[in-house]
Amino acid sequence: MAKGFEKLVVWQEAKGLAIAVFQVAREAPLCKEWALRDQMQRAAISVSSNIAEGFERESLKDELRFLSIAKGSVSELRSQVIIAGEMGLLEHEEGRRLNDHCHRVGSLIFKLMTHKRGLLEDRHLSA
Repeated sequence: MAKGFEKLVVWQEAKGLAIAVFQVAREAPLCKEWALRDQMQRAAISVSSNIAEGFERESLKDELRFLSIAKGSVSELRSQVIIAGEMGLLEHEEGRRLNDHCHRVGSLIFKLMTHKRGLLEDRHLSA
């Protein structure tokens, strides 16, 4: 059973997004565009990695910083998916699916950040 960051729905969704990106990156014609493919894979891995790293940090402020980085990486990936789609490197349906997954992960990160900010404010008010 998952005990740490693995239990977070947001991390599970981000992990699924990374796997989906890596699977798509194996297929032609995207597999031949190594620079864009590599950048997409790096951005996708960054999302789940930063969620995990933030979860293990000792302070809410640090966790929020890593969640912010993860959210930025989701936006970076969305941009790359759009570009790959417009270049004809992704099938329309595949691009839409990845874009929807990015939106879902970004929304979950935003919700978690909002919750964590509330906890941080509560600590400041009670101090």
